Amino acid sequence: MIERYWPNLSEREIMGASGVTKWLPIEELKHGYLYRIIARNGLVGIWDSTRKSFWLSRIKFGDNFITDEEHWDYNNGCAKPVYEIERAKIIYEYRGENELKVLEYLNKEEKKIDDLPEEQRYRPEWFK
Repeated sequence: MIERYWPNLSEREIMGASGVTKWLPIEELKHGYLYRIIARNGLVGIWDSTRKSFWLSRIKFGDNFITDEEHWDYNNGCAKPVYEIERAKIIYEYRGENELKVLEYLNKEEKKIDDLPEEQRYRPEWFK
């Protein structure tokens, strides 16, 4: 069984999207870039401007798969991007052959966030 990579995050951090008062608007996001997000099912996501959503890694009932969560400002979405991390090293092609590589990349990036001390997981100017 696969376990979530967030053993160090508090419940407040995991479920904190509703408490975030500032986030990057859709117009400022770059297609194919990795962002630190506050979302129901992930800590990081690759922005897909065509779908107005983030591709992220999700684990449910022991299965690890790619899902998407829409931006908070679009269609009642639940993902709030708080800062840009980097241009994604690999782009997810919907139902493409590279899904396993994208999952590994997203899981690795989530683990990096979880390993940081709590005060460094968010940029203070964004996370309130």
